Amino acid sequence: MRKFRSQIRNRVREEQGATLVLVALSLSVLLGMAALAVDTGMLLTARTESQRVVDAAALAGAGSLILAPGDEDLARQTAIDYAAQNDVRGTIADVQPGDVDVDLVNDRVRVRMFRTAERGNPIETFFARILGVDESGVATVAAAEAFPGGAVFCPLPITMPDRWINYGSDEWDPEGEGDYYIRPGQEASVAYTANDIGWRFNLFPSQGGTNPGQDNNTQGDRFEPGFYFPWLPQAFSGTPQIQQRIVGCLNDETIAIGDPMWHETGNKQAIEQAFEELIALYQDEHYDTECNCILDGQDNRVTGSLRTRPIPVFEPPSHTMVGSGPHFEVSNFAGVWIESIDDGPPGTRNVWARFMGFTGLAYAGGGTGGGPGSMIKALRLVE
Repeated sequence: MRKFRSQIRNRVREEQGATLVLVALSLSVLLGMAALAVDTGMLLTARTESQRVVDAAALAGAGSLILAPGDEDLARQTAIDYAAQNDVRGTIADVQPGDVDVDLVNDRVRVRMFRTAERGNPIETFFARILGVDESGVATVAAAEAFPGGAVFCPLPITMPDRWINYGSDEWDPEGEGDYYIRPGQEASVAYTANDIGWRFNLFPSQGGTNPGQDNNTQGDRFEPGFYFPWLPQAFSGTPQIQQRIVGCLNDETIAIGDPMWHETGNKQAIEQAFEELIALYQDEHYDTECNCILDGQDNRVTGSLRTRPIPVFEPPSHTMVGSGPHFEVSNFAGVWIESIDDGPPGTRNVWARFMGFTGLAYAGGGTGGGPGSMIKALRLVE
């Protein structure tokens, strides 16, 4: 019996030793799984942060092409600077000039970012060091483009005829003079495009002419570049409504390509005063010829100012004064910065403005999309 009990005790001791070995092996596996889970989660977080950085940098770079078309260096530097304002896992994002591709034909900017050993900025691991893995890396890419917007928010309550082929007087009179209009993007068109950004013009209410327009259905208004027509989204007259829409935004201020507009009469003196109030709200702004852009008092590029606003543009042949129905149809958009107002008796002063690239209140929704001549652009990620 003693011998039998001794054999049992020995067997138990042997099993206890085997259990310790199994526990040790299991702990090693569990530690490895923990290391994998923690470090994989860290790398996924780093990749998410990195993707957000390149998304924002690409959008910023493409946005600069709206304000400064054709400026490849500015687009690249804007993307780099914007990336540098962010970090990935506590390290400032590093985007180098060779990481940014600028496509001026499509107004597209592609940004790449690397946190790798080759760049000298790998992401250090934590628990994976136990397994001999001291570092890892992530690489991300994004592309954004500026494209013609199909709708805008908070437009100025004025509309201008697109530029057309003019023979003779300033009136639109295709019957008598041979005037004709060619849409943007078509051969021989002189319609407004991004090439007109920076052009200074006199924003003056259109005056009635003596000749009837096309098919005798359009008033002989002078369609000289810069002459505008007040408009409202409903068929009623209201100078106060027009004034309110110049100084600020109302709830119904969204308009899209293809939307109807009604020609409204407006008191020129009251409209001048509204433009004067608008300038006073953003009085530090000035136009810079070197960058062809608007700067504030500290010479920073201006964004989000209501002094730079979209306006709808219509095709001259679409203008009519017949009946109570719509008198225009939105065919395109332009960005306008209200520059100054001349001194002089109220109601006689010139309001000066400039065509500018614009995106702040533009978006892709609504309408049929902007035409090739649109200076109103929206931004989107394409990669």
